[in-house]
Formats: sequence, C-alpha cells, structure tokens
Amino acid sequence: MNAKGFPAIASIKKNPITGKKEVKLVAKNQKYTHATAGDYVICNLLKDRKHIKAGIYRARIKTPTQKGVEVLISDHRIAVDRHYIKLIHRSDGYEYSFTTIDQDLLRFSAI
Repeated sequence: MNAKGFPAIASIKKNPITGKKEVKLVAKNQKYTHATAGDYVICNLLKDRKHIKAGIYRARIKTPTQKGVEVLISDHRIAVDRHYIKLIHRSDGYEYSFTTIDQDLLRFSAI
C-alpha cells in the first residue's frame, strides 16, 4: 500500500550513493497479513477475560502488538493473538458503525 492507502505496484526510493530515484516493483503475490490500528476485525475469545465472556466479537483494533492485537470490547482493552482474528475492514480514515438494517427500508424496491 502506498501513503494514500492504494495498492502499490512499485516503490520509488532515492539511492543514497548516486542520489537518483530508483523504481522497485512489488511482487504480485506479496500480501499484507497483519492488521493495524483502526481496522475492524472479528475476534474469537476462547476463554473469559476482564469481564468479557468467551465468544465471537466484532471489534476495532486499538494497538497492534508483536503477537497479535489489542481490541476494544465494551470499553475493555483485550489482547488477542493474531491467529484468532479475522479482518473485516481496513482503516481508511473514516469512522464506520455497523447497525442493523431497518426492515421498512427493505420493503420498498427501486423502480
């Protein structure tokens, strides 16, 4: 990803010896596997922690750590290993909230 959040196909860096800019292509099969702050994830808690029951929760990542991430669930910061999270949405600078869809809106169809 580049600085603006779009997938990068190349990186441009300045050579410290010659001072010229060099273009290096990014491998197509290279994937970004770790979640960062602000991403929405589904986390699977296998045991009770800090007044939070075991189960599956949708949460926002507060702090990435070396072994996983810290998520906010009911105003409690909980550390979760990266093997027990699944990415829903990457942070793009906007704040999202997930709500249920009003059934009255679904009754009307577009013409």
